[in-house]
Formats: sequence, C-alpha cells, structure tokens
Amino acid sequence: MGKSGAMLVRSLLIIFAVVLLAGCQQMAQPFIDSGNAKTTEKNYEQAVANFSRAININPGSAQAYAGRGRVYNIQKQYDLALADLNKAIELDPNLAIAYYRRGNAYLAKEVWDQAIADYTRAAELKPDMANAYSMRAWIYESKKKDFDKAIADYSTAIGLSDYVGYYSGRGWCYQQLKQYDKALSDYSKAIESDNNTAYTYGNRGWCNVEMKQWENALSDFNRAIELDGSDAQYYMNRGYCLSKLKKYDEAIADYNTARRMNFTDMDSLYSVLSECYILKKDYTAAISICTEAIQNNPQSAGNYNNRGYTYVMMGDYEKALPDITRAFELATDNTSTWAYLDTRGWYYFKTGDMEKALADLDKSLELNHDSIVYGHRAQVYYTIKEYDKAIADLDKSIELNNEYAEAYYYRGLCYKALGQTDKAIADFQSAAEYSDDDAITANVANELTGLKQ
Repeated sequence: MGKSGAMLVRSLLIIFAVVLLAGCQQMAQPFIDSGNAKTTEKNYEQAVANFSRAININPGSAQAYAGRGRVYNIQKQYDLALADLNKAIELDPNLAIAYYRRGNAYLAKEVWDQAIADYTRAAELKPDMANAYSMRAWIYESKKKDFDKAIADYSTAIGLSDYVGYYSGRGWCYQQLKQYDKALSDYSKAIESDNNTAYTYGNRGWCNVEMKQWENALSDFNRAIELDGSDAQYYMNRGYCLSKLKKYDEAIADYNTARRMNFTDMDSLYSVLSECYILKKDYTAAISICTEAIQNNPQSAGNYNNRGYTYVMMGDYEKALPDITRAFELATDNTSTWAYLDTRGWYYFKTGDMEKALADLDKSLELNHDSIVYGHRAQVYYTIKEYDKAIADLDKSIELNNEYAEAYYYRGLCYKALGQTDKAIADFQSAAEYSDDDAITANVANELTGLKQ
C-alpha cells in the first residue's frame, strides 16, 4: 500500500472513531439523564445502575462518572465518590461540577484544604456557581475561623442567589466578629424570606443576647421553640434570657425542660440552674442541685465552686472552704479560674480576712473583667474605708452592667461616707429602680429617708 493509501486508511479510522464516540455518547445519554432523574427521586440504587450502564456504553463520559460520584456522596460512600470524581476530572479537566462534588467528598472526609482547592477551582470554571462559594465559606467559618474570608464568599454567593442560608451563614460570621448590627440585619433578611426555620431565630436570639437585648432575644427563642421544640439548646438559651429578666421561676422551668431532654452539657445546665436558685436566694435548692451535679460528675470543678459559693451566702463557712478548695484542685485549665478566685475572695471577705480577699479578687480581675467581681472588691474597699478605690471599682461594675442594683447601693454608701449627698441620693434611687432584693430595697429606703431629712 502506498503512502497515499496509508493516509486514507488513517483518515477513515479517525472518522470511524469519531463516529463511534458520538454514537457511544448518544447511546449513553439516556442512561445519564435517567440517572439524574433517579437521583432527584432519591432512588439511589437505580441511579447508580443507570450511571454504570452509561459508563459501560461510553467509558469516556465524564458526566456519567460525575453523576455516579454524586450518588456515592449522598450514600456516604466517599472513597467510591472520590474514585469516580477523579476519573471525571481526568476525562474533562474543565468540568466544574466534578470539582464541586469532589470538594463535597473531601469536606465529608474532613480534608479541608483539598475541599477548599476544589471549590476554588469549581468557582473559577463556573463563576456563577453560588454553592461553590458558600461551601468554601462554611469551611472558612467553621474550620478555619477565618470569618473575613467566609463573609467575602457568602457575599459573593448572595450576589448570585437569594438563598436564605447564605444570609444566615454571613450573619453568624458577623456575630463572631462582634459586628452585631450587620449580623442582625442578615438574620432578619433570612427570616423575611423564610420565617419557619428555627435555627435562624435561634442564631438571631443569641445575637440579641450578646447585645443584651433580652426582650428581643426572648421573642426569638420563643419562636425557635415554637418551630422546633425538640432542641434543648433553645430552652437553655431562653432560660438564660429569663434569668437576665429576673424571671427566675420561668428560667428554672426552661432549664428543667432541657434537663429532662438530657441536654448534652449537663455540667453547664446544673451550673446555670443552681445560679438561678442562688439569685432567688433559695440556697437550699441551690445546694441540692450542686450536690446532684457533683454526684453526676465528681470531677466537675464548677459545681464544687457553685456549692462553695452557696455555702458562703448561707454563712456556712466551714462547709464552703473544702468545696472551694476542691474546685481549684479539679480545675484543668484557666478558663474558670477567675470565678474560683472570686468565690474564695468572697469567702475571705465574709470571714474577715481582707488582705487575702483583695489578693484573690485582684487576681480574678486580672483574668476577667467581671461586673460582680468588681462589686465584690468594692465592698472590701468600702469595708476598709478606701472609698475612692471602691467608687472606681463600682464605676467599672456599673459600666459592665448598668442594672446592677447592689453596685449602685454601695456606690451610694461611698458617696454618703464622703459627704457627697446628691450623688448618694442618685445612686440609691438607681438601686431602688433595679433591685429585686428585698434587703437592698429596704436598706435603700432607709438611706434615702435619712438623707432627705
């Protein structure tokens, strides 16, 4: 055969191959279409069968491998999914959906960096793929804690789609950055589009908590519970709001509901429940809850601390100190050390050791600037007649909690001791406004009567 004959044969072979490939693609397409339809119908076994049939007919079909890889992802067969999606990308390196689905498989296997790389490539190939940006945002938000990058990705996704989940995700990121106004705006936009999603109300509720907008938070948690009464966290959060609104009995009811639902963090539940009883001055109930908590978890430093604090408030100092000491012994990190120092400092104050009290309260405030701890140290200073130092601490206490009645009361006493009657009267009046403590209310009334005579 001459040179021209060989070229003719080669050309014919190429044409045959092209025709054969086109025929294979044409024959495989109905199975791909059927596989996609069965996936939508959640008939995953038949979907896999259809995609496999398409691959048998046309082993070069990237779409068939990508479709089957998607089903394997849904079935949580991630290694099979990766094998198919790798093949799809090998066959068609520009198939954006294959990168996206492979990113999903890597995300499920917690291979975060590779998932990010695949979502990035998917977005490069198909810039209008909103989900590629949102899934990458989720990793930045949840696993990398890079909220600025997450916000950028959610914002891009929002520009491509009005899906409410993107607003909720961006709102959560703004909340972590303490940009509460922006967070509230995003949560509200999500709710405007879909007012039947409990977690959006739950997130907005907690944002309101962080802004100390207790009534708004309460309204959101009420709605979250209305939509999903099976989530104990919503009862915990609503209980917290109710306690801040000084509705202690209602708060206790919510905490007990979460308790019956076997809330995942029982130590925290016991802690907030005992604190409610302490605020109610029902010390016997507080001791009972703390004791139950300790029996449930003998290694719980926080509940020993709470029981010790309750004994201090009851004046049972002999029982208080062993519990406080045990809290220090059990502490595994410094997260709550400030609270244990405050309790021990308060114990020393109540037992008359002002030097040790100040030492502990100083250390507590070095670790955490807490309104109550400033109030406790101020009472020590007031007792030893260092009124200017007491006033400085009470200023800070009120700055942190402008409804702290006891802080106004003691600042009023300091101003009275310094002969600043007008300031004393103003503080006593504020104490009366915010107090739910009968003893403080009675003392304030006596002080005001004496100053106005």
